[in-house]
Amino acid sequence: MDSKNQFRLSAVLSGHESDIRSICQSPQAGVITASRDKLAKLWYPDQQGIYHQSMTYVGHQDYINSMCVMPPSSDYPDGVIFTGGHDNLILGFLPNKTEPELRLEGHSNVISALSPGKFGTLLSGSWDGTARVWLKSKSVMVLQEHEGSVLAVSFMSSQGIMITGSSDKSIKVWRGGNCERTLTGHTDCVRALCVCSDVDILSCGNDCTIRKWNVLTGQCQQTFHGHSSFIYGICMYPGKTVDFVSCGEDRSLRMWKDDKLIQTITHPAQSVWTVSCLSNGDIITGTSDGLARIFTMDVTRLASDEQLKNFSKQESLFTINASNPKGKNVNISELPGIEAIGIPGKKDGQVKMFRNGDVAEAYQWSADSQLWERVGEVLSSSNKETYEGKEYDHVFSVDVEEGKPHKKLPYNLSEDPWYAAQRFIDKESLPQVYLDQVAKFIIDNTKGQALASSVPTSNEYSDPFTGGSRYVPGRQIEQSSNAASDPFTGTSRYIPGQQSNQDAGSGSDPFTGENRYVPNQSRSQVKPNSTVFKYFPKTSHLLFDGINVTGLLSKLNSFNASVPANHQLTNEQLLQLTESVNFACRPENYNQRQLDIKELDILAKVLDWPEDFVFPGLDILRLYIRHPQVNTYFTATDRGADFITSLLHFLRDSSKINNCLLALRVLANVFSNPSGANLMVICCDDILKGLVDLHSSDNKNVRIAISTILLNYGVSLQGLQEPDAKSVCLNLLSLILATEVQPESVFRAMVATGTICFNNIEMTQLARTLGFDDYFIRLSKTSEPEKIGECASQLLQIVQ
Repeated sequence: MDSKNQFRLSAVLSGHESDIRSICQSPQAGVITASRDKLAKLWYPDQQGIYHQSMTYVGHQDYINSMCVMPPSSDYPDGVIFTGGHDNLILGFLPNKTEPELRLEGHSNVISALSPGKFGTLLSGSWDGTARVWLKSKSVMVLQEHEGSVLAVSFMSSQGIMITGSSDKSIKVWRGGNCERTLTGHTDCVRALCVCSDVDILSCGNDCTIRKWNVLTGQCQQTFHGHSSFIYGICMYPGKTVDFVSCGEDRSLRMWKDDKLIQTITHPAQSVWTVSCLSNGDIITGTSDGLARIFTMDVTRLASDEQLKNFSKQESLFTINASNPKGKNVNISELPGIEAIGIPGKKDGQVKMFRNGDVAEAYQWSADSQLWERVGEVLSSSNKETYEGKEYDHVFSVDVEEGKPHKKLPYNLSEDPWYAAQRFIDKESLPQVYLDQVAKFIIDNTKGQALASSVPTSNEYSDPFTGGSRYVPGRQIEQSSNAASDPFTGTSRYIPGQQSNQDAGSGSDPFTGENRYVPNQSRSQVKPNSTVFKYFPKTSHLLFDGINVTGLLSKLNSFNASVPANHQLTNEQLLQLTESVNFACRPENYNQRQLDIKELDILAKVLDWPEDFVFPGLDILRLYIRHPQVNTYFTATDRGADFITSLLHFLRDSSKINNCLLALRVLANVFSNPSGANLMVICCDDILKGLVDLHSSDNKNVRIAISTILLNYGVSLQGLQEPDAKSVCLNLLSLILATEVQPESVFRAMVATGTICFNNIEMTQLARTLGFDDYFIRLSKTSEPEKIGECASQLLQIVQ
C-alpha cells in the first residue's frame, strides 16, 4: 500500500479498566465496546472527531466476551445490543438504557460468540459445545455436534445456513438443525469467521492462518500467512482499498488486498483481541490494555501530530516477548552490531535484536517501508526459574489428576496470560474450557508484578480451579457461581466416561433429549411421510374474495365528497371506477377483457387519499390484485418493492385498524398469481417482521388475515430452499397457537404449520423444539368446530 494511502491513528477511546474483547458499530454511527471489566460502553464522536462515552451498560456478573448489534426493527427502532458473558448469560440492551431489556438463558457455560440474523434471530456459541438460535428471547434451536467449545458463529443468509467454528479445529455448516458439512484444515482452534461472498467465508485461528472456504463444496480455496501468533479477529472491509482485516496475539492489525498483506500496524499492547470496520472506512481495534484505537486513511480524521508521535513512541518502547522469545537473559556481545541494520529482513513483522553499544535493541522489519523499525530496548530478566531448558519468571505447580505428578505451568511476565494458558492446555491435553480459568489464575498470582520483578518466595498461590492453594481433582469444594464448570460433567474437572447428572440446559440433544449427539449413532429420525392427510399440505392459496359491492361503492362516493378537492374524482372517473369494480369482483370475467391503464391510474388516485378515507381504495385493490394483468402490473416490474412498502405502511401502530386489516388482505391476495407470489417470497423479510408486530392484535379479523398470509407462505415456500423464511413462519405460528382462541385463525395457523412441515425433516425438528406437540395435544381435544380437533390430531402424527 502506498505510504500516502496507509491507515494511521485517528482516535483512542479510553474508559475501560480491562481488556476490550469485542467492538461493534451502533446503528446510529456510534461505537460500542465490551470489556473484561463486565461493562459495555457506547461512544460518539464530536465535531472534532474526539470520542466521548455516551452510555455504560451494566448487568453482567462476570466479564464480557462477545457482542453483536441487532439492526433496528419495528419492535426495537434503535436496534438491540447483545452481549455474552462468562456468567453464561446473553443480555440485550436498548441503546438508550443502561440496564438490560432482555435476558437470554440456556447455555451452560461461557458465551464466546454472537451473530445477528434475519427476522430478529440471534446465533450464539458457547464453551458448552453448542450453538443456539434465539428468537424473541427464546432458544428455538440447538446445534450440537462439535467436540469442543464453539468459539465463532455466523449466519450466511444468502444460503439459508449457519456456520460455527470450534476449538476442535473444525468448521461446521448447518441447515436447520442438521450439520450439512464439516470443513477441516485448521490445525488448531478456530477463533473467528466472517462471510465474504454468497458462497465463501473466511476463518482464522490459533494456527496463525486465515483460510478461505467455499461452504457449498467444503473446499479450502486459499490459505493466507502473515501473522506470527494466534489470530483472534477477522472482518470484511467496506471499501475497495482493502479486502479484509485481521488482528491477533502478535500485537498487530493487518490489512489484506488481492490475496496479499499490504499493511501492518503494531500496537503497544500484548494482544489485539478484536477488530471491526466502520461504515466510513475507518478500522477500530480493541486491545489488552483496555483501549480502543481507530485508524483511518482520511487525512481530515487523523489524530493530532502529538497523538501520532505519542502512539509511535508507545509502540517503540513497548517490550514484547517476541523480542526475547525464549525468556533468556540476552548475551549482548553475541548480537550483530547496529551496522547490520542495513541487511533486509526476511518477512514482514520479523523481529530481530541488534547491539547498540552496551544495549540490546529490538527492531521489526516493515515490508512496506523496507526498513527495520525500532521496537524498543530489550530488558534482561533476573531471578528466573528454569523449566525444560528455558527460563521463566514463574513456574507454577498444578495437580491435574489425583495420584499423578503435578504439571508445571511456566509463565513470563511479558507474555499475555491467555497465550501462556493456551500453551499449557495444549501441552497437557486439557479441555479448552479451562482456558480463561488458567489465565485468571496467572493474573491473580502475578498482580502488580513488572517485568523485572522477582519471583515471590511463598508457595501459597491460589489454584486456578478451586481457588485454594493446590488443585486436587475430586476434592469436595464449594464453587462460586462464576466458576466455569466442566462442559460435560458439570463438575470441576472433566473425566472421560464418568457418569453425571446433566440438567436440561447443559447440552442435551435438542430433538431427542439424549445426553449427547454422536454422529452416525443409530437414533430416531424423521422419515418422509406417505400418509394422506385431510387438511394439509395445502397446494393452493387462500384468498379474500367476499365483497359487498353496493356498500363499497356507496362509501366510495361518500368519501369522494369529503376529501380535499385536489384528491377528488370527477364524475366520469367515478363512473369508470364503478364499472371496473363490478368487473373485478367476478373472476370468471377476467378472460373477457384487459383493464385499461387509466382504470389503474384512477385507483392509484384513491389510494393516495388521506388515511381517514383510503380504506375503500384498499378494498378495491384487494379485488383488483387477483386479476393477472393487475397483479403483474404491480409485482413483476420495478414497482414491486415500492408496492409492498406502500402496503406495509398501513401496518404501523399508528394506522387505522380498517386500513391495517385491508392491507393484510391485499397481501394475502397478492399470492393469487405467480408473479405476486414470487414477490411475496422475495420481500418476506420485511413482511414477516410486520406480521410479528401484529400477531397479538385485539382485532380477530386482523389475526385471521395474518394466519391466512402464513398459510399462503407455506404454499409458496414448498419446494424452495428458504429455511430462514420457513423458520420465521414457524416461530410466528408458534406464538399464534400458544395464545389464539379464535377458531378460524387457529385452524388456518395449523394448516400453515402442516404445509410447512410436511415431509420436511428440518422444519419438523424445529416444530418439536418450539413445542408444537403441546399445542396440538391441547387442540386435539377440541370438538367444536370438529375440523380443529381433527387437524391437530393429524399434526401430532408428524411432530411427535
